[in-house]
Amino acid sequence: MTAPVAGSNPVLELDEVFAALSHPRRRYLLYTLVNGSSEATLSELAANVAAWEQDKDQSALTDDERQEVHISLYHSHIPKLASLGILEYQESEDIIVRAVNTDQVQAVLDGAGAELDSRQETHAHHTNDTESR
Repeated sequence: MTAPVAGSNPVLELDEVFAALSHPRRRYLLYTLVNGSSEATLSELAANVAAWEQDKDQSALTDDERQEVHISLYHSHIPKLASLGILEYQESEDIIVRAVNTDQVQAVLDGAGAELDSRQETHAHHTNDTESR
C-alpha cells in the first residue's frame, strides 16, 4: 500500500492518509503530537482527547470518560496509526511518539486547516498556547 520514495522512508497513499484522519479521535491524537509535544503517554493523550470531546477541562473529566477514550485509543486508533507509520507506541514505556509518516499527515492537517474540524483546531491551538506559557 505504501510506495517507497527516493530515500528509505515509505510515502503513504492519499487514501491511507484520509483513512488515518477519518476518525475525530485520531485527528485529536495527531493534533497533540504534531502541535504539542512530540511524545506523550497513553494516559496523557486519553485525557487530552476526552477533554476535547467533552469540551471541558481535564480536571472535570470522570474516570469513565478517561477510561473509555483510553481503551479506544489503545485497541483501535493507536494500532491503526502505528501500522501506517504515523506514530509509534513504545508499550514498555507507555510512550507514543511521532514516526516517519507524521510529517506527511501533518501537511494534510495543515492544508485542511479549519475546514477539517474547526473545534479540534481551536482546542489544539488553545492547548498549545497554554503549554507554551
